[in-house]
Amino acid sequence: MGSGAYAVVYECHHKATGRKAAVKVVERSKLTVEDDEALKEEVAILRSLKHDHIVGLFDFYHDKHKYYLVLEICMGGELFDRIVEKKSYNEKEARDLVRILFDALQYCHRASVVHRDLKPENLLLEDGRDNANIKLADFGFAQRIYTPNSLTTQCGTPG
Repeated sequence: MGSGAYAVVYECHHKATGRKAAVKVVERSKLTVEDDEALKEEVAILRSLKHDHIVGLFDFYHDKHKYYLVLEICMGGELFDRIVEKKSYNEKEARDLVRILFDALQYCHRASVVHRDLKPENLLLEDGRDNANIKLADFGFAQRIYTPNSLTTQCGTPG
């Protein structure tokens, strides 16, 4: 389905139920100690978040060489690609998207989680039919925050 610097994402099917999912396979040898800890924190955060507009983590496995994150699949692709394809969003579509995004962010913030990498590429469309049914994804930079003003590290995507 896609790949990045540390991982490849595959589509899979649960043998017993036939349910589709996405499996993010991370090469452990490519991770620094800090990256390894960050991945474990991402898994812990995703396990704690259950929301209709946040990509769900079904399971997490590891072996000597790889980590496997079994995630909810979003077949509609990235919001960014849909925006480029459509060339523009009308005001109602934009309003509906922002309302969904704010609802998901409010849920995260109430759970003391800050995403820290919001961008259209991290908003996935559940399917190809609906332009508004988005899921917030990629919690790789997310942090739990328990005291105000405790975020000091610059992170995320510079652009």
